[in-house]
Amino acid sequence: MLRFGLQASNSVRIDAALIARFMVFRPDAERSLPDAKLRLLRALVSKRGQLVETRKRLLAQIKAHEKLSTADWFADMDTELKDILDRQIQQLEVQIEQAHMPQQSSSAFNGPSASHRATVMRDRC
Repeated sequence: MLRFGLQASNSVRIDAALIARFMVFRPDAERSLPDAKLRLLRALVSKRGQLVETRKRLLAQIKAHEKLSTADWFADMDTELKDILDRQIQQLEVQIEQAHMPQQSSSAFNGPSASHRATVMRDRC
């Protein structure tokens, strides 16, 4: 059993033993950050999930407006918000699909650049 308060000469062995114990229970602690493509994919999927949840809440509010007979008051706004969310979700799905594609060696096969695709998607909105 390890004791704290031992002489400094033993501290290196104690530190090594503590690190070894820690690594047994947390083997992923020494891993490096995922590569940029994986981080991008995770961020895109996370943002898509947030927008899907927002759309679900909006649809629930629309149903509540219908039950309260106030749907006409908010119909234009609700329709516009739903359309915006649908477009953004669709754009993220395209980006997620593109992030899944393997990188090709020649730029001739990559198609339009990311900035060009973003401009096209923005212009569609």
